[in-house]
Amino acid sequence: MKHRHAIPLAVLLALPARAADNLADPGARVGAPPPAAPAATVPAPVADLAEAQQARAALEELLRAYETGNLAVIQSRLSPSMIGYQRFIDGLGRDSHLMKQIRVHLHDTQVMAGPDVAVIQTGWEKRYLPLTAMATPQLLSGRGMFLLHRDQGNWRIAAMAGDNPFASLSGVMGQISLSQASIPGPCPVCNPVLTVTLVDPDIAGQGSATVEVVSSQGERETFTLTETTPGRFINAAVPFDIAGGFVPGNGVVEGTAGSLILFTFRYLDRTPGGNRPPSLVVKQLRAGP
Repeated sequence: MKHRHAIPLAVLLALPARAADNLADPGARVGAPPPAAPAATVPAPVADLAEAQQARAALEELLRAYETGNLAVIQSRLSPSMIGYQRFIDGLGRDSHLMKQIRVHLHDTQVMAGPDVAVIQTGWEKRYLPLTAMATPQLLSGRGMFLLHRDQGNWRIAAMAGDNPFASLSGVMGQISLSQASIPGPCPVCNPVLTVTLVDPDIAGQGSATVEVVSSQGERETFTLTETTPGRFINAAVPFDIAGGFVPGNGVVEGTAGSLILFTFRYLDRTPGGNRPPSLVVKQLRAGP
């Protein structure tokens, strides 16, 4: 017996694919638009070798500008949000008058680049001729790390770590002085008010500076010194109490009398000069027998 509604196989194969789908699905509505295709997943951008090369080229451009003293190019390759940005620029400006024939060579360089961030780790050698009466060529070397980010299509240096090839030759190491070198003890009535003086011409005009005090017993205090003349900072009211015990952070330098206590006053000089990294300047005070 023939089935009245059977469709010959040849006719079915000749139908367009969409029509065949409708016939295969009795519940499908004739003429209904096809279901929307799932949205294509856009792959996240992946940095390639070209991006890594561009990031390194930005660092190389900064180095060549440093060698020639071209501050305009240096500023174009630094992120204004970089910590110490203005001090960095000022130091390079001074160095351009103190060092000549600067050459910086990179070696063993590794670049890790993403779409907007790159990290460059590299060894470096720096040769230069200092302009002094007895000038002799100098050679420095180290290994540093540079963080770059993309800003308006350009790679800029956002931070530096490790050995810094741009460390300032200019600058002066700060000096701390105390109104007393020692405090006798035990002596409950010999607790003085100390004057602490810091001299650091590199931060002239800053208005204030911070000095920290730590002791061999574990005491720790921080004091603000006020600029009295350009580059000279003083606090003439630092209280001492070595009658017994101490409370860190209470604004009084304290200790337990009966044994020798060493109090160390320290200041972080961020521009000590001589191509040295930021360094602690310290001065010690002895208290006790």
